[in-house]
Amino acid sequence: MLEPRFVAWYHTNQSRIDAMTLDDYLNEFQKFALPCNWQPRVRDSILASFQENMSFANWNVYIQNLNARLKNTGSEHTLSDLAIKAHFESHMRSDLRRKVDARRLKASMELANWVAEVTELDEELAED
Repeated sequence: MLEPRFVAWYHTNQSRIDAMTLDDYLNEFQKFALPCNWQPRVRDSILASFQENMSFANWNVYIQNLNARLKNTGSEHTLSDLAIKAHFESHMRSDLRRKVDARRLKASMELANWVAEVTELDEELAED
């Protein structure tokens, strides 16, 4: 913690902070360090994203990283795997969507397996 305002915050509250559990400290630090309403803004960034010229693999990493920020803080704004899959389907490039639809991937497929299949299809499109 080298940011001067964080160091000052810690020193000002040191005895109280030192007595906290790690979870309590992280929650309090999050409230101090992050802007108000950051969680809905991160969720909105996910929902506003489109694949566009990105490879599906890179887009997936971008989306999953944003969602992990929400998940790791216990946010109510975290998207479920089902919601992420639906977002991918509705915001991927149309040529990839046609290939995904033609492959008829099972709706019950776990997200990681579905992503692997879609990544493979996207790589096939890139080769053409």
